[in-house]
Amino acid sequence: MDNKSYKRLAGKSGVMIGQERPSASLFGLYLRGERHRRGLTVREFARLFSLSNSSIVTSWERGASHPSAAMLRTIADALDVSYKSLEDKIQ
Repeated sequence: MDNKSYKRLAGKSGVMIGQERPSASLFGLYLRGERHRRGLTVREFARLFSLSNSSIVTSWERGASHPSAAMLRTIADALDVSYKSLEDKIQ
């Protein structure tokens, strides 16, 4: 997903887009985009990562928190993307 896609998604989700977004929000927007692309609910998406509490995914998507390094590896494997690409969205 390119930056224009993130901006469109952010606008639809009510996320404010200023001059610079917090990096956790970029990660959250990416996760939300991947979840929508797969047609999954938050609960179904959380199950991909063996999470029983879907509010964790919601927190990541909103940018309120981000996953641990170990969970980031799990997410990368589940989404079939590199760990580094996800880490870059957080930092």
